[in-house]
Amino acid sequence: MNMMKNIFCMLSISAMLLPVTVLAQAPESSTLTNDVIKISDLTYDSDADAHYFTVSIEGEKEGQNYVNYQMDITLPNGISYYYTAGGSDEPVYWVAMYEDQDFYPFTKAMNKITFDHNFEFEFPESNRLRVLCYTTKNIPFKSKDGILFYAYVKVDDEVFASSFSPKPLVTVTTVRISDKDAKSYHINDFTSRPFSTGIASERNLKLYINASNQVGTLILPFSAELPQGVKAYTCAAVDAEEEDLLSLVPASSFEACKPYLVYAPNGYDGTLSGTVDMSRDYPLDDIYSEGMLTGVLKTTVVNSGYIMQNQGDGPMFYNAEGSSFSLNAGRCYLTPAQSASIKAYAFDFGQANAIEGVTDSKPADGNGVIYDLTGRPVVAPAQGMYIFNGKKIFVK
Repeated sequence: MNMMKNIFCMLSISAMLLPVTVLAQAPESSTLTNDVIKISDLTYDSDADAHYFTVSIEGEKEGQNYVNYQMDITLPNGISYYYTAGGSDEPVYWVAMYEDQDFYPFTKAMNKITFDHNFEFEFPESNRLRVLCYTTKNIPFKSKDGILFYAYVKVDDEVFASSFSPKPLVTVTTVRISDKDAKSYHINDFTSRPFSTGIASERNLKLYINASNQVGTLILPFSAELPQGVKAYTCAAVDAEEEDLLSLVPASSFEACKPYLVYAPNGYDGTLSGTVDMSRDYPLDDIYSEGMLTGVLKTTVVNSGYIMQNQGDGPMFYNAEGSSFSLNAGRCYLTPAQSASIKAYAFDFGQANAIEGVTDSKPADGNGVIYDLTGRPVVAPAQGMYIFNGKKIFVK
């Protein structure tokens, strides 16, 4: 179907949808239906140089008698609804009822087809589309399944090239449907990942490790080789002798959607590139756990577990203790299985292979150099765990 030749309802943003407001105000009087709304993948239209998607309803039984519907569809950053300039440069958006004569009722007279439903839309927000389809003749749809409408969109490849989230999230809200007997139904709000094609799968993502801290966390939506000067570790347990010291396992490369602790003795500032598997099913919250680490591929508020911080003793994972932390996309936090009685978890990267014991006092004066657990020399150690003469010590 050449959509360019079938656009018949390109309404401007100024369309007023009073019936939408009326329906949306009374969800408590509606009945939840098991019928579902489906959003298709993107299809490219070369004539328009744009993509479009369709929105369908799938019913449980034959002879469904819905006559009206409304819904809001919110697109993610990087996808915008397509429009052309209308009169006085007013935008005209390419959104329309899908002219399927096997679904929408119509009448035919003098070789002219007239559909019995009206279709309108508006944009409450720049990336949120609100649609309304209704009939003044109280005529229901002809079948239980069918395409309701389509919408053209533009995709910004640069936005997705720098996105940690593997596939865009589309949210559908305030779905209200009524039948010919004026009974109202609703479908619960939901989020999905319908778009696999038309979205940039090649990503170029920044990795920065502060030269002072030397350590950070990372999770990527693609697999990649370790850059020179950077080491990566997984963590599934604590040290056999010290319950507040993490046991790390070196990784030879980055695996997609796997959380890591990363170490760069001289710091690192570069770009990692890779290809996202667009055929894979990804969790809608973009949160991935393995062992004792949990990574996020979109900015996430975390108020439990342990957050990497440098509170003066070098980077460690500190108990969130119910405080809320905004964790940036591509970062990880510690989620140990045991109770949250430990204030902080430390780690080392193999510099102290000759650890023999723990001392609960400050080191004796001498020519030995004191190191923190990342291998940096410390002149005046504060409270915490350090390495001295090949042994692990604790300064009170």
